[in-house]
Amino acid sequence: MRWAPWAAALGSVFAAASSAGEAREPIRVEYSAHPDCPDARFFLSEVLSRSSRLRGAPDMELARVLRVSITRGARASESKGEISLLPTGEQTPVRFSATGACEDVIYALAQFAALSLDSSVKSLPTHEVLPPNPYLSWKGPVATELPENPYRSWDGPVAEVLPQNPYRQGSARQVTPEPALPANPYRPGRY
Repeated sequence: MRWAPWAAALGSVFAAASSAGEAREPIRVEYSAHPDCPDARFFLSEVLSRSSRLRGAPDMELARVLRVSITRGARASESKGEISLLPTGEQTPVRFSATGACEDVIYALAQFAALSLDSSVKSLPTHEVLPPNPYLSWKGPVATELPENPYRSWDGPVAEVLPQNPYRQGSARQVTPEPALPANPYRPGRY
């Protein structure tokens, strides 16, 4: 019976350690993105930086899965992202999508994941929000097309002081001589 107090103390230490580990929910990321986007580790770090109640799960641990997919958008600088997850206390998965620059999409998806999994997360952005581009929805007048350049197909005489266009096919570049500089009166050894 001498071991009973030690066993009870050791059992309480292990119970406290396991309850502290359970306080932080393990999450795992299934991530696919085009090559110009950051990797899955970057996305996971963005989610974990927003909540102290979440942690990355080791390979063999049972964990909540965040499915993230980021593809190219209609424009070269645009990305489309989607996340699917099962929020805390819900029975059906939830999807969220975002469009914009790849890092902005990652920030939005990470914020959504943190808000869905941890009710204590504040919905404030963690990076500088840029003002919207007013030219994307421009409704004002559009400039008319410029007239054709009349000198593009010029076949007339060329002034003697200017060389011919070196980019014009069939013409040799003429170099005009530059006037010589006068002698330097301050040069040493001239006295």
